[in-house]
Amino acid sequence: GLLVGWLNELLYLHEVKGMLFSQFEPKLTKGRVEGKTRGEPFDPSRHEILTPVKAVTYHGLELKREEGHWEATLIFDV
Repeated sequence: GLLVGWLNELLYLHEVKGMLFSQFEPKLTKGRVEGKTRGEPFDPSRHEILTPVKAVTYHGLELKREEGHWEATLIFDV
C-alpha cells in the first residue's frame, strides 16, 4: 500500500502543480515510502498527454526482487 500511496501523491502533484516526473528513486524507511523524483513542469508545446491517469490502483499490483533491485508492476485507472 505504501508504493501506491506514494505514486498517488506524485499524481496529485502532477494535477495540482503541473509537474511531469521522469525518474524515480523510492525508498522504504520505517514503514513509509520516501524518495527522490526528477521531472519538469508540464509544457503543452513540448508534452502531450494522450491518456490522463486518474489513479494508481492495487489491482494487479506485483512486487518482486530481481538481482539486487525491486521491480513493480502496476495498473493505472485512466
